[in-house]
Amino acid sequence: MRRCGNAENFKKTQAKRKINAPKQLPRNRPRRLTDPPLHPPRSWKDVLLRHVPQRTFDQSASLLFARLPIEVRRLIWTNVLGGNLLHVARAPKRLIAIECVGTADPKRATREHNCWGWTSDSMIHSQTPGFYIGPFDDSPAKPANLLPLLQSCRKAYMESISILYQDNVFDLNHIDTLFYLQRSVRPQRLAQIHSLNLSWNFTYGIAISPVPYNLATWAEACGVLASLPELQTLRVRLTGGDVWPGEDTKNRWGPLLEAMKEIKSVREFEVYLPWSVAECESAARSVMYPFKLMSTEE
Repeated sequence: MRRCGNAENFKKTQAKRKINAPKQLPRNRPRRLTDPPLHPPRSWKDVLLRHVPQRTFDQSASLLFARLPIEVRRLIWTNVLGGNLLHVARAPKRLIAIECVGTADPKRATREHNCWGWTSDSMIHSQTPGFYIGPFDDSPAKPANLLPLLQSCRKAYMESISILYQDNVFDLNHIDTLFYLQRSVRPQRLAQIHSLNLSWNFTYGIAISPVPYNLATWAEACGVLASLPELQTLRVRLTGGDVWPGEDTKNRWGPLLEAMKEIKSVREFEVYLPWSVAECESAARSVMYPFKLMSTEE
């Protein structure tokens, strides 16, 4: 595709995707986070090599763990870590979760919501958001501060880590965020996500666009969503020229919806389109999709 005026420079986009992608997590952690024995035995190799065995404490001296039952502690962990709409934004080499402080509808993606803050690339020429720089001056929304509890001690981590993924809505405004999550989050934790929103704009047309705007990348993203075994609620919002309604344009939006048929086990699956209610109903009658087609028209 020939670039004109202030349109996106695809070569720079490809370079930024590689440079700013998070590093792949190592296969094995240098320090495991599961509960090891309180006093693991030392082997002769440990003695000769002067290895200090990993140790942990049962927190018996802590009133929190000694006196409160696990059911009460879980209520505390849920109050601290859960119940949030988390905007997951790309930043150089990492992802940032921004706790929504606005009145955004959690049932729809909020790509243009002020909580997303400043990005490295302007959105006036394209619907694709850039990398997160910081919050707007007039917005109280900032990256969520959820790690201190998880880092306080291993016992608190083991009791509360699943709440972070199961009790929050993960709101994504870029297709690459799914791939970055794969690189940044342990598979067993990623698999615990219960609720997710995804917005994506097919600005340039899948037939002529390079990665990440092509159909192959979209199909790969759908494969990631299909691999989340505990995903219960999924809301996808699609915009752009390739989702223009009508039977005469089905060769463009049809493949996008077909790719999502791979996602089968989600209990509540809604796809929001810039169509009328009648157009959504017409498309749903022609093909048996495993999701509901929802109109974004007011």
